[in-house]
Amino acid sequence: MNCLLKPPEQQALLFRYLAGDLTGETLCSWQRHVASCPDCQHLVQSQENLEAILSSWQPPAISADFDQKLWARIELDRQHTQPWWLRYLSLDWGWRLAVPAALTACLILGFFVLSPAPEVMQAEDIEQVERMLDDLEALQALHPQPEDPRIQDSL
Repeated sequence: MNCLLKPPEQQALLFRYLAGDLTGETLCSWQRHVASCPDCQHLVQSQENLEAILSSWQPPAISADFDQKLWARIELDRQHTQPWWLRYLSLDWGWRLAVPAALTACLILGFFVLSPAPEVMQAEDIEQVERMLDDLEALQALHPQPEDPRIQDSL
């Protein structure tokens, strides 16, 4: 027989069966299936064992000063679990302005460190510019340009 737990939607019915919420034909079909399926029998037996253990468990008795001890422990943990910088800031030294100033200084320093450096021209670039200027001078020598703009208009 195929196990009814194979389709995922049937698993919700198993939990309802274990909780005792099934009735009628659904309950009868689940009881027949559990009787014939060893996996489901094991699951039901495990659940019944768990319920028996949980129902027999009794919590230990609470002492009369439990609340006082608990609040003292909470306060002690709160004092010792604060980060060092939070304890530093909680002191009333009047240095609280120094923290934003230090953060601002770090941001400014980071800006200058991380900003790109100005580009420095390489020797090849300088030589190329010099050759280009020489070529322009040679071209100007071949075709002199009049210095007076009125002469250019008449040409």
